[in-house]
Amino acid sequence: MVELTGYTIVKEIGRGAFATVYLAHPTTTPTRLLAIKVVRTAGLTKKLAEALAAEVAILRSITHPNIIRLEAIDSDKRRQLLFLVMEFMEGGDVGAVMGQLNGGTPSGAGGLPEDKVRR
Repeated sequence: MVELTGYTIVKEIGRGAFATVYLAHPTTTPTRLLAIKVVRTAGLTKKLAEALAAEVAILRSITHPNIIRLEAIDSDKRRQLLFLVMEFMEGGDVGAVMGQLNGGTPSGAGGLPEDKVRR
């Protein structure tokens, strides 16, 4: 399992092609749950590296109560890892939540009914 100074990793909660997401908490505040996205930067194409830089820039610039907040960024150049420390949202990723709210229909397949969005 990965380590990041100042945080205790609880468990893995998601995995993609270039990143793994862990449930964690600050070492000093065990009741405050966070999600740490660990991106493997080794082998990223120029296009993927640009997309990652754009994601980080967007997350840094947005402050909205309905959008997950980026709390910290760290890196380990030796292991070629980027750490994005974010608020933790119960219920999984947006696609999973949309599927649950939309009667099991995959996200992106018609969106959500207005009554589900506004509650």
